[in-house]
Amino acid sequence: MSAKDDSEITNTTQFGVEVSAHSHLVFSKLRKYNEVVFWERPELPDVPTSDLDVLRSLRITDRVDNLSRSLYGDPVLWWIFSIANNIGLPPLKMNPGFVVRLTDGGTIKDLLRSSLKT
Repeated sequence: MSAKDDSEITNTTQFGVEVSAHSHLVFSKLRKYNEVVFWERPELPDVPTSDLDVLRSLRITDRVDNLSRSLYGDPVLWWIFSIANNIGLPPLKMNPGFVVRLTDGGTIKDLLRSSLKT
């Protein structure tokens, strides 16, 4: 494979792609390989613990988008909840009784701000 066949795409708008600042794709790169455009697997950050974090058991009605909305004010941030709790993407360990860390919203805002600076 030559360097010409594999390249990072820096102008994603040429493909009609606009990435929200809250999307996990801010940690990924759009690439083109032999005329195929795809997202690289994102290098997601660690979510630091905080003294303000709370542990709680999941209920049968809990969903990552609803928990993210109540914790961070935005259901799109479900991926941060998943990373903080090592649930994975997609979140497959969302079973009743599973103990999760409810991460402080301020910690998450700091994480997102720092990712936008890099």
